[in-house]
Order: sequence, then C-alpha cells, then structure tokens
Amino acid sequence: MQFAAFADRAAELEAEPADLETVSLVADLLRDAGSEIETVARVLQGRVFPGWDARTLDVGPALCYEALAKAAGTNVTADDIEERLADEGEIGAVAEGLHLGGQQGLGAFASGGGGSDGP
Repeated sequence: MQFAAFADRAAELEAEPADLETVSLVADLLRDAGSEIETVARVLQGRVFPGWDARTLDVGPALCYEALAKAAGTNVTADDIEERLADEGEIGAVAEGLHLGGQQGLGAFASGGGGSDGP
C-alpha cells in the first residue's frame, strides 16, 4: 500500500464520528493492506515496533519541535513551535499550518540547518 493511500484512509478514519462506521473503515483498511498488514496494524495501534520488541525511538517533544522549526526555515525556532502548540492544542495542526515551502529536502536537517543554506 502506498503511503499516500494509507494517509488518505487514515484521514478518513480520523474524520469519521460514528463508531460502527469507524470499525467498518478499519476492517476495510486491514483487508486492503495485503502483505503490509502487520505494519498497518501497528500504525493503527500507535506503535512503531511490534509489542514484543523492546526498542524505542526516544523521540520526545523537544526533538519534534526542533525538527519542525528546522523544516520551517531559519525564522522559526523550537520555542515558536511550542508557542503555536499552546495555541493550537495539537502538533499536527501546528505542522499543517507551517509554511514548509523553503525546505530543501534532508539538507534542512544537517548540522547547518536552514534548507538550501545548509551543507
């Protein structure tokens, strides 16, 4: 399953207010997952690794704020992201509201930061 298709289905699930319809949408998603059913099931559970796996990502809020700030450009700081989060209440809404047009691929996350100004 392509990530874009999964993201569309996840958005549909998120928007669905009815419990029975949500169950139906999850069942359809799992049915359509094919060979990637294990990965789709973990994501639906909010897991990166299987339950039996003790690994963790060790990614906390501060690192997420820093990554969003670097992706947004040199005029946005991690503190700006945290302030926007206090106003918005949900980090996804903050990320969606950022203007990420200046991000130039993974170079924005290099030690120099700043999109095309980075190494």
